[in-house]
Amino acid sequence: MTACALMGVFAAPAAAAQWLPSRALTSGAQGSDVSQLQSDLTDIGFLTPITGTFGSVTKTEVEAFQKKVGLKANGYVGAPTFDMLFAELASHGVATGTGTGGSNDGGGGLTASASAPSVAKAWIDMHACTTKPQGPLCGLAIPAAGTPAPVVEIIEAGNLIAHNAYAYGGGHHYNFVGENYTQGMDCSGSVSWALHADAISSGDLISSPDDSSGFTSFGDKGVGQWITIYTLPGYHAFMHIAGLWFDTAGPNDWDATKAKTGDRWSTTDKMEFTTHTVKAKNGKTKKVPDFNWKIRHPNVSWNDPA
Repeated sequence: MTACALMGVFAAPAAAAQWLPSRALTSGAQGSDVSQLQSDLTDIGFLTPITGTFGSVTKTEVEAFQKKVGLKANGYVGAPTFDMLFAELASHGVATGTGTGGSNDGGGGLTASASAPSVAKAWIDMHACTTKPQGPLCGLAIPAAGTPAPVVEIIEAGNLIAHNAYAYGGGHHYNFVGENYTQGMDCSGSVSWALHADAISSGDLISSPDDSSGFTSFGDKGVGQWITIYTLPGYHAFMHIAGLWFDTAGPNDWDATKAKTGDRWSTTDKMEFTTHTVKAKNGKTKKVPDFNWKIRHPNVSWNDPA
């Protein structure tokens, strides 16, 4: 079907829609209309990195949407799929063309937008976990548009080891030379590996692995705008980055039905901030933290406290 013929079979888009596709979209397609499709899918909950290229991740999310609305889940975006997409956008009160979405090059390497808000939260791709086989981004972190390039590099490095098994002492003997990133890593080794991604290009953050004791003197005290390290000497270390937690002991967001098996990304990390109640001499009670975390952040300009 030609582009002109395709336009002829489209029903009038929902009131919220601000664009009318001129062609069907399928695997391999490239262009601004693909970017708009990816943004629209993200706006209705099908988190799709905005790349301008219709790759395997986009196809997975399209199929998930088609399945939800009762269409044949074939990844082909023609008139019926666009019509249902516009209707879904309207039901969410979203005007197509206004979404922000996220960014990813479709091949696992993440890229950042040039326009940066003060804070842009990343998200965890859940939809890719519902397909059989699971999508390539299942449980991985996707940076939002506007995320500083060093933060994107660190998220990408975290994704590379996100599902590795936990292994005590893992990630320390490599010294970042001839690393075997497929092997298990412990808490501080995982954080060190991720932070080292920025050092590869700029040398700003870390040049050799730190353990939980070493991280007590890392960078500066307090919470950073983009990245914060929490550490307890001899016990544990984990990281908060772009609104997500990177922690070998955190809750498993992407597959809550299974026991923790090394997945490192999560949207909450409540287990690390538990409290207990103590009773003072005056009879009053108060809650105190179970752990006295040392809080540090990378001392670089893009991570200055907000």
